Amino acid sequence: TPEDGSGFVFGDSILFTGLVTDEDIPNTELTVDISSSLDGDLQRLNPDTDGFFSFETSALSSGTHTVTVIASDEVGAECTTSLVVSVGTPPTTTIDEPLDGAIITVGEPVTFMGTVSDVEDSSDQIAVVWNSDLDGELQSGNANSQGLSEFTNSDLSAGVHTISFTATDTIGLVSEDTVGIRINTLPVVDSITFSPDPVYTTDNLVVSTTGSDVDGQNVTMTHAWYEDGTLTSFTGTTIDSAEMDVGE
Repeated sequence: TPEDGSGFVFGDSILFTGLVTDEDIPNTELTVDISSSLDGDLQRLNPDTDGFFSFETSALSSGTHTVTVIASDEVGAECTTSLVVSVGTPPTTTIDEPLDGAIITVGEPVTFMGTVSDVEDSSDQIAVVWNSDLDGELQSGNANSQGLSEFTNSDLSAGVHTISFTATDTIGLVSEDTVGIRINTLPVVDSITFSPDPVYTTDNLVVSTTGSDVDGQNVTMTHAWYEDGTLTSFTGTTIDSAEMDVGE
């Protein structure tokens, strides 16, 4: 370890492990030298009786390192292996639109816009993915040369979405920004019932209404009463019999 081609954040600890063996002498008498093409000699050590060795460092400089391991026996015979690791800083990622907490009517176009940047890579080398926890992947590709990723979507399902914008640079380092938005459906009046039916001038007129909302929000019902097409001041659920005349 690590795997050939791995990427690490600058300053993070990297564990190098390996195995060396010799048919002529005990493994503990072998010498293992670990070096970097950028930073030079890193460590000299002896493996354990099984030939296993390990070395951990957080001091590798930024860049792409060819790390070489040379194992030597008592007469100076050597074997060599190497792997490549990259050290750098992850990209920065920001969702500019939509704003966190935005409420958008279902079916309306939603503009998604995010910006990325990276110390080592040009912006158009950074792979980006937009994702919704309800609808899955929304878009993927690369940012443009200004670090911008932008698109519009009108097909988001109703409900509360966690939108993530993930950027991955050329050595595999990742950063992410998230916002929460609500795709809102208009509430529906499911039923209106008047009682009694028919109503007489001696009766109080009572209305019962029910409503619902697909994306789970609480629905509050309000009422407006019209008398022969003219809006009145009544807003409750009951009209007193004293207010009604025959034929209204």
